[in-house]
Amino acid sequence: MNNAGTAAVGLVAEAKNESFEAMVNVNIIALTRLTVAVLPAFKSRDQGVIINIGSVVGLHEYPYTAIYGGTKAYILNFSKSLQEELAGTKVIAQLVAPAATVSEIWDVQGFPLSSLDPAIVMTTEDCVDASLKDWTWDKITLPSVQDSQLLENYIAASAALFAASQQTGKPGGRYAIAH
Repeated sequence: MNNAGTAAVGLVAEAKNESFEAMVNVNIIALTRLTVAVLPAFKSRDQGVIINIGSVVGLHEYPYTAIYGGTKAYILNFSKSLQEELAGTKVIAQLVAPAATVSEIWDVQGFPLSSLDPAIVMTTEDCVDASLKDWTWDKITLPSVQDSQLLENYIAASAALFAASQQTGKPGGRYAIAH
């Protein structure tokens, strides 16, 4: 399970190099290296599970989390692409994208967990239990989302948007660019 992570909140214009570099190193570089390290053995055995922990802010922008959200968007795309590469094998690559979860990361980023409504904060145990019950290939595990149709709509819209972008090498008519 690639669940190591770090976070910092704040405006991009005020970001400190060491802060965002640490986030990129842990949230992207370490996760990628760990995956690359285990994947050849998993593929040779045709068995194994990689669980990448992302965040809902990788799915949607959220104020003061541009860099953190960007690292989590990487995890989303990395995991989904890896799922496509592993299609037809028995190696599973899962993305778990929780919302607010009990963790020391809140104190690390200077935004105490106690400042959140306790009703929206998930326990680590519940997050892990949800991820272990949802080892699927074609969707993201969103532990706190009750309506699975929302996730299916998101995936379908993303696929349709990508497919539409591949139909022509010319600007869309809505841009009214004359040639």
